[in-house]
Amino acid sequence: MKARSHLYPSVPILLLALVCLLTIYPEVLRLPEKLQPTYVALKVGYALLAGAFSFYFLRIRTQPGDFPTLILFLLCASYCLIMIWFLPLYEFAYIQCALGCAFVKTRRTWMFPTIFGLTALGYIITYQIQDQLQWQIPPATRKDWVLTVLVCFALAWVIQRYAVSANRRDKERLLRLSRIGHESHRLLHDVKGMISSPLMIFESLSSTHQRWTAEDYKKQIGQLAEEMRHVRDVLKSINQISRSSKDPSPLCIRAAFASNYQILERRLRRARVQLPEARTVLSDEGILRSAFFNLLLNTVEAFERNQTPNPCIDIQWDQNTLIYQDNAGAAETGTDQNGNSGLGLEVLRADLESLGIVHRINIKTSGTTVTLRFPDSAATSNAKGT
Repeated sequence: MKARSHLYPSVPILLLALVCLLTIYPEVLRLPEKLQPTYVALKVGYALLAGAFSFYFLRIRTQPGDFPTLILFLLCASYCLIMIWFLPLYEFAYIQCALGCAFVKTRRTWMFPTIFGLTALGYIITYQIQDQLQWQIPPATRKDWVLTVLVCFALAWVIQRYAVSANRRDKERLLRLSRIGHESHRLLHDVKGMISSPLMIFESLSSTHQRWTAEDYKKQIGQLAEEMRHVRDVLKSINQISRSSKDPSPLCIRAAFASNYQILERRLRRARVQLPEARTVLSDEGILRSAFFNLLLNTVEAFERNQTPNPCIDIQWDQNTLIYQDNAGAAETGTDQNGNSGLGLEVLRADLESLGIVHRINIKTSGTTVTLRFPDSAATSNAKGT
């Protein structure tokens, strides 16, 4: 990650310098002879200036604030503004630079609209000056349009592949963390109950009016131990969900569901839950645990929202396909009062797609059925224990 940060903005500026040099020969032949020396001098000088900035930022490695981004914006904008005096379709180059730079993060929000807004105003003023001077530039050819189409396609593909995908991953990560945080907030009530037990014992020992028997103390300490066990198990399960795993590792499906069930045990007290038989798959442990957690939590929220009389969850295997069924029913509004319902299925779909698991989610008024068919590379196998 640090190596990549050292390449910004050296690589984009270096690419701009290379574009300046590579386009000299094919473009200079289209200009009148009196403009050719000026054009070549501007191109070479601009490439040397951009190359110097690229070398400078690569040499210092750490860039203070938004200064490197400011230089990148100014180089891109000024290049387009200068070249419209010589050749056609550099308006498209300005649009391409503006779209590409729009995805660069800056601390100062005024930087991008100021630089590229002034450049757009410069285009309008330049048009007026060119009209008054009767300035003539070569007409656009079919090759110009072909190059414009190819560059626009490459830019759109890069934006779709990286910028949009990165934004989607950030959204999914925030949704996942918000749901884990929501359940952690519920855990605070259990912690409060756990703290009240030793306080009650201390008050009883220090009070002269209240008399507790040995059985009362034993019962209170047993309740405290039960609360501590529950909090410990829930924290362990939350840690397993939130941690990330880069490499596939063996994971018991029953154990993954069981650890997630511990987090929601209090809310599923009235429900009949049938966990699947123990089988081990080779997959990303963190993502798969998160997917199961969102699946269970979405069912719990549907139970609470619809007030299901006899809630039940049935999870079973059909060869290499895992079938998850509940009788929660379809959501009427799509969100509960906390705005969480439905988000679990969005994160679930994203997680399963990233793991290559073929899935189908069928939501009806009678309940929800989710089928997960693990790929052959997951090497599903029987496990002796959980």
